[in-house]
Amino acid sequence: MSTATKTRKDPVESEAERREVRNSRRRAKRRAEARQSKARHAAFELCAWGAWNGDRPRATAVDVAGRANAMYGAYLKGDDITVQEGADALAWALSL
Repeated sequence: MSTATKTRKDPVESEAERREVRNSRRRAKRRAEARQSKARHAAFELCAWGAWNGDRPRATAVDVAGRANAMYGAYLKGDDITVQEGADALAWALSL
């Protein structure tokens, strides 16, 4: 038996590892998309129904993050929406 054969992983084990890595990437992507959706909902609410200064809403990225955390705090389970995510969502809402 060659050394290459001895060091190879069991095909079943390596397939299980590949599947686990693939699934973890999918879960992370779904989680990120869900967080974006929650932040965008909060930004839209603040832009649609919040106060405005002329042609710009008064809402800031901090306001969006706070609103999203207030609306979806139970779903987020302590992993709050960040100010950066709030800024991205606010930019999205203003582009509509």
